[in-house]
Amino acid sequence: NTLASCLVTKHLLERYDLSEDEAFEYAMRNNEDSSEIVPIRKVVEDLVGHEMPEEECEQAMYVVSNAYCSKGASLMFSKKIQSELLEIFGRQSVAVLPSSVDEFIAVNAELYSSFLTKLFRQSFLFLISVNSKLLTSIGG
Repeated sequence: NTLASCLVTKHLLERYDLSEDEAFEYAMRNNEDSSEIVPIRKVVEDLVGHEMPEEECEQAMYVVSNAYCSKGASLMFSKKIQSELLEIFGRQSVAVLPSSVDEFIAVNAELYSSFLTKLFRQSFLFLISVNSKLLTSIGG
């Protein structure tokens, strides 16, 4: 298996007689075929080089990407991956935390609801602060 990408233009779609929806469907299916949902515990163990004690690494977090660990964050839009995550979390709410274009972190939203509320509130306040500073520097 290899990984390749190209810029999909209107001209390219016309050349291969594909609609945007068809091209998106092919791309998503290819990404789904190489998808990986890995407990964050496994990722940490791989990074540190040894197994972690059970209580030190929460199993309610998963890293989702593809086998190439490249451009895998788009899998958050996959109905197949969404269904798999709901199954993993016992049909409870799933929160998706985009961490890069290469992967995202999925968490049980009910277990992390207070954390997520604080995170989003702080992010929102930070964005307001940054935009306010930008507007001030642009305007004055």
